Amino acid sequence: MNLSNIITVNERFESSINLKLDLENNKKVDAYIPTSSSVAILDAFLEDLLYEKKWTSTMLTGAYGKGKSHLLLVLLALLHGSMERDQVILGKIEKIDPQLTEEIRQWIKQGNKYLPVLVNSVSGTDLNQSFIYALQQALNREGLQN
Repeated sequence: MNLSNIITVNERFESSINLKLDLENNKKVDAYIPTSSSVAILDAFLEDLLYEKKWTSTMLTGAYGKGKSHLLLVLLALLHGSMERDQVILGKIEKIDPQLTEEIRQWIKQGNKYLPVLVNSVSGTDLNQSFIYALQQALNREGLQN
C-alpha cells in the first residue's frame, strides 16, 4: 500500500515563510492577503523608510502563525522589486489603501531600491561577523560581488 493513498495534504495548507529561503519567491509574495491592520503596518514601515523618518528600531510582535514573516517578505519585495513583479500584491494593497499604493508605485518608478540584508546571528558568533556575512550573501545574491 502506498502512503499517498492514505495521507493527503489539505489544499488550504500554507507552508510557513522563511525570509532567507523565500526572498525571491514571487508566488509567496503574490499569495499574501493584506488586511487593514497589515497595510497600516506596511504604511508605517514604508513611511519611515521612504521619507527617512529615522526610527532607531522597530519591533513587530504577534502570535505564532499571524503572518509577521509573510508581511516582512512583502515589504522586502516591494522595496527591492520591480513594477512588473509587484503588480499582483500592489493590486491587493490598493483595495485597502489606494494612496499608499500610489506612493509605492511612484517610489518604484523613480528607480529606487533597497538591498535586503538578512542577518542571522548564531549563538557564540560575533555580531560584526554576522553583519559582514549577511552583507556578503546579499551582494552575491544580487551579482554584485565586485
